[in-house]
Amino acid sequence: MVVWQAFSTGGELLATLGLDSHHQIGIYDWRANVLKIAMVSGPERPLDLQFTAEDDGFVVCGVNFVRFHKVRDSGQCAGVRTRARVRVAIACMKVCVR
Repeated sequence: MVVWQAFSTGGELLATLGLDSHHQIGIYDWRANVLKIAMVSGPERPLDLQFTAEDDGFVVCGVNFVRFHKVRDSGQCAGVRTRARVRVAIACMKVCVR
């Protein structure tokens, strides 16, 4: 079951966040109907997912966590620990603290 979806800033990608026990994340090229990235968020309950303004990554925030992920050209995803994405994290956290 998908509980959250978000389009990238440029509108090319669609992210989905699942309500299953692993809280799966899917990043799609929705126009081409292609799943580019499939990954697990983790056991903690996620509350929001937002793309960065540059569309080169996304942030997932939830109960007691904020995770930054960078999307590589190869379609792979890597966790990132950086302060460069603070603006997106703040927008994401506004949803999480409601």
